[in-house]
Amino acid sequence: MQTTRSSVNYKEPKLLFCIGLVVVLLSLSFPLIPEWRTFIHMWRTELIASVFLGISLGYLFYSSNSTGETFKLHRREFLFVALPIVSFIVWSALSIFWAPSWRSALHHTLVWSEYLIFYLIIRTVIDRGKDYRRTLLMIAAAFVLVSLPAIVEYAALLVFGGGTSIGLRYARYGEQVNTMLPLILAGVLMLNGRRFVLGLGAVAALWLFMFVSLGRTNIALFAFGTAAVVGCVFIFKRFHKFRLKAVTAVLVLIAAPVPIHIFSMFSAEPGVPFIRRVNDTAAISGSNGFRKLMASISLEMFRQNPVIGVGADNFGMQLNNYRTAYAVKNPTDVNLVNAENEIPERSHNEFLQILAELGIVGGLIFAWLLCGVGLMTFNALRGKGSLAGIGAVLSILIFLVSSLVTSYSFRLIQNGFVFFFVLAVAAGLLLRSKRTHESPEQLTFSPIQIRAACMLGLAACLMLGAYSSLRVASVIYAARANGVFDLVDAEKFYKTSIQLDRENPDAEFSLAFRLMDAKRYEEASSHFERSISIGRAPSVSYSYLATAYLMGGNPAAAERSFSNAVKMYPLSPFTRTRYAFILQENGKSDRSVSELEQSRRIGAADTATWWTMMNEGARKASENANKDKSISPIMDMAPNAAIYAILFERVIEHPEEKSTLDFMK
Repeated sequence: MQTTRSSVNYKEPKLLFCIGLVVVLLSLSFPLIPEWRTFIHMWRTELIASVFLGISLGYLFYSSNSTGETFKLHRREFLFVALPIVSFIVWSALSIFWAPSWRSALHHTLVWSEYLIFYLIIRTVIDRGKDYRRTLLMIAAAFVLVSLPAIVEYAALLVFGGGTSIGLRYARYGEQVNTMLPLILAGVLMLNGRRFVLGLGAVAALWLFMFVSLGRTNIALFAFGTAAVVGCVFIFKRFHKFRLKAVTAVLVLIAAPVPIHIFSMFSAEPGVPFIRRVNDTAAISGSNGFRKLMASISLEMFRQNPVIGVGADNFGMQLNNYRTAYAVKNPTDVNLVNAENEIPERSHNEFLQILAELGIVGGLIFAWLLCGVGLMTFNALRGKGSLAGIGAVLSILIFLVSSLVTSYSFRLIQNGFVFFFVLAVAAGLLLRSKRTHESPEQLTFSPIQIRAACMLGLAACLMLGAYSSLRVASVIYAARANGVFDLVDAEKFYKTSIQLDRENPDAEFSLAFRLMDAKRYEEASSHFERSISIGRAPSVSYSYLATAYLMGGNPAAAERSFSNAVKMYPLSPFTRTRYAFILQENGKSDRSVSELEQSRRIGAADTATWWTMMNEGARKASENANKDKSISPIMDMAPNAAIYAILFERVIEHPEEKSTLDFMK
C-alpha cells in the first residue's frame, strides 16, 4: 500500500504507532496483580491491541478527511493477501450460525478483522524506507528488552540452583522472536561500522533469550533461521558482499552462551539446565504424546464436520466432546493418558485447528493466502528480492513451521501481528512490479473509501474491546466472590460473573464448590454440569460432580455422569477406580469388579491406593503404602488434584477424618 505525498506530518504519528505496537508486543510482561486469566481468549493483549488499532484508525480517518490522501494497493497483493484475509473473516463470521459457541466464532472474526486492519496500516507505515527501519529497530529493541531479565534469571539459576519457570513465562515470546529473526539478521548484515556491532549484539541477546528459555523447538527454529539467512548470503551471488559479516555473526552466536555458563562454576548443582532439558526424555515423550492426542482430536472434529467445521474458535469449547468420541473409537491409544488434569484450549497445530473449526472451505481459503506466500518465495528465489525480501520470506516460513507445533500462532494476537508485519514487508518488496502511482497494476482507494473502511475497522475494534472487557469483568467478579466468606453475598457476585460471561467455566465451578460445601448438592450439581459442558472437564471435575450427586441422594445420576469421564479418560486408574466405587455404591458389584480389574491392568499400584482411599480413608491408604512398597504413596498419584477431591467427599461422610484433610492441605 502506498500513500500520496501530502502536507501531513508523518514523523510523529508513525513514531507513536511504532511505540503503540511495542506496547502490544510486550503487554504480557506488564505486571498485573492479581493475574486475571480468561478462559481460552487472552483479554489483556486483545484489549490493548483494540485500543491501539482504534486510535490508529481514528488518526487515519482524520488525516484522510483533512488531506485527501489515497491508498494504493498492487493488484497481486490484493488478490493473494487482502482478498484471502477478507474471505477468511467472512467465513468465520458465517460460522456464527452453526457454531455451538457463537461468541467464540464472533471473537475469531473480530481478531482476524484486526489482523487485516493491522496489515493495511503497517503497509502505509513501512512503505518509506526510514519508517520500515524505525519499526524494525523498535520491534528488535522490544524483544531485547524482554530478554534481559530472562538472561539474568538464568545466570542466577546457574549460581543458586533450584527450579525455574523461565520457559513457562517466556515461551510465548519464542514464536515472535523466531519469526522476526531472519528479517532482523538480514537488516543487521546490511549495516556497517558501529551500527553493525550493536545490531550483532542485539541478535546475540535474542539468541541467549531462546537459549535460556529452554524451549527445544524455539532453539531449533532460531538455529534454522540463522542458517537459512547465512546460507542465502553464500548461495546468491548478489549477497556475497555480506559473507564476512555472516561468518562473524555465526561465530558470535556460537560463543554467546559460553560466558553466561561461567556462573555454573559457582553452583552446587551439577549439570547445565539446557543439557538437562534436552536430555529429559520423559518430558519430551509427554510433550510429543500430548501433541499427538490434540492432532487426533482435531482430525476427529474434521472427520465429523469436514465441509464447514465446528465453528471458528470453537476448538477449546468442543474439545472434550470430540475427545470422548475419539476415545470411544480408540480406547487403547496410549496418548489418551495425557491431559487428564489439564484444560487444553488449542490444538497445538494451527493448520489442523483451522480444518477442525472451519472445515475444507476454511482450509482452502487459508491455502489461498499461502499461495501468495508461495509467490513471494518464488520471486525472492529467482533473484527479484533484496536481502530484506529474503529475510521476510524466511520469517514467514518460520512462523508457518512453528504453527505446526505451537499453542499460540494466530491464537495470540501479538504473534499474529508479528506474522502480518513480516507478510507486509514481503508483499511490499516482492509482489509489486512497479512503484509508479500511474501503474495499471495498482488499485486506488479514495478518501471516502478509506473513511468508510476506518469506520468498519473502528466498529470491529470496539466490539473486540467490549468482548475482552466483559470477559475480564466476569473473572474479576468471580475472584471477588471467592474472597467473600458469606455465601449469600458471594452468590450475587458469582451470578453477576456468569451473566457477564456465559462461557466462564471457572465461575460456574467455584459457585458449585461453594454450594456443595454448604450442602446444597442439587444446585451444586447443575453448576458442575454447566462448568464441564463449557470446557472445564478434567477428571477431577467429574469427581466433584459425582460427589454432589451422591451426597444429594442421586447415585444414578452420579453413575451416568461419571461414565462420561471413563469414556474420556479410559486409561486413567483414577477414573476407572472411581467409577468402580460408584458402581459399588449403586449395588452393581459385578460391573464394579470388572472396572476395578481394568484399572489394575492399567496401574495396579495406583488402583490399590485409590480404592483404599475411597473406601477406608487416606490414613489407611497411607499405612498400606508404608507396609507394601508395591503400592503407590498417596502424594505420588496422578492427578494430584483428585486426591483432595476424594478427601473432600470422605470428610462429608466421615467428619472425623477432617484432621486428615487439614494435614494433607
